[in-house]
Amino acid sequence: MKLSDVFKISLKVLSSRKVRSALTILSIVVGVAAIVALISQTAGVGASITSTLQKMGPDTIIVTGSRLTDVDVATISSLPGVKNVIPIISTRGNIYLGSETISASIIGINEYGLEQLLGEINLLEGIVYPSVSAPMALIGYQIAFSQTTQSQEIFTGQTLYLQIQEGQTRISVNLQVTGILTEYGASAFIQPDTSIFIPIQAAQTILNRKWYNMLIIKTQNVDSVNDVIDTLRNLYGNSVNVLSAQQITQTFQSVIGQISLLLGGIAAISLIVASLGILNITLITVIERTKEIGTLKAIGFKNKHILAQILIEGFLIGIIGGIIGIISGSAISYIIPNILTGNIFRTGRGTPTPSRGFAGGPGGFTGTSMGFSYTPVITPETIIISLTLAIIVSIISSLYPAWRAAKMDPIKALRYE
Repeated sequence: MKLSDVFKISLKVLSSRKVRSALTILSIVVGVAAIVALISQTAGVGASITSTLQKMGPDTIIVTGSRLTDVDVATISSLPGVKNVIPIISTRGNIYLGSETISASIIGINEYGLEQLLGEINLLEGIVYPSVSAPMALIGYQIAFSQTTQSQEIFTGQTLYLQIQEGQTRISVNLQVTGILTEYGASAFIQPDTSIFIPIQAAQTILNRKWYNMLIIKTQNVDSVNDVIDTLRNLYGNSVNVLSAQQITQTFQSVIGQISLLLGGIAAISLIVASLGILNITLITVIERTKEIGTLKAIGFKNKHILAQILIEGFLIGIIGGIIGIISGSAISYIIPNILTGNIFRTGRGTPTPSRGFAGGPGGFTGTSMGFSYTPVITPETIIISLTLAIIVSIISSLYPAWRAAKMDPIKALRYE
């Protein structure tokens, strides 16, 4: 008996029980699709954040604290090994377009600093604002484009009405749009797609603020990074957080890896459940085919042939379910980001709203948006592991039924009713 003949018989058996085979394969499809869809999300977020950090360069140090002043900027700039210090001011505000309100992060930073923060400045249209105190702005992609209709609603040259709640003071200002950024996706420190960038001089004037939320430090070279970090920690102690871009990258990669394992493990549970279903269905099928198995043995089939046939049926279920699951999971993985960046994370004063909350102009409620975009990453490792798990689970689930079928007494099997 050739192995190819056993394959043909196994395929014929599966095709003769279409509904039962389809349901068994479906249980594998669900498990594999869940693994691919979930792991690709964390891989996508990790890749986007890591890409941003790598573009910042290994000679970059991030300092965050509650109130960093010009004195701190001057002090750090004078340290050995420091090439440049870029101050950043951040707050939140609302943009009003007719009856719509759009919540956004307001980032005050100069042009050079913006390039360091984003890795590179990619413009959809317009130009970068100059370093002036005039209220000019670069607009993030999700601010400029409606996330429901995908149509552009803010254009270069347009004047936007902005309101910022600074402590007990409500500040209103008109911003002149100089450019629209392309879509960036996930980032380590900010979300460029849901941010509005303005010159830092303008941010200081608008907010009447003389302190900064974050400093980006560029060192003379990569070798100076650790020395500068040690100096900063000795100088400030625990009053500020000091990390290099490389350290942050390693931390993110470690966290993303652990989350991927967790989500993969949760998704793999569905494969365990599927294995029980395969075991149950295969056992029932073996019992129903008792007389058929007896006939096969009577015409010369050996135990190893019966064993191989049942195991090959399990293998076919695993590989078919695995392939369909990978295709389905890949499709689902690209749907999930659209769901996450849509209505789910857009709320206004505790009440869910569309991607752009409706309000009665400046006197309306303050919306809260958590725009977050990324592209799922489906790696060859994920595909190979998912397919391998599907095949292994199916074969292991078929072992006992196959052994039971192989050990049948042909005489008793032929008498079975």
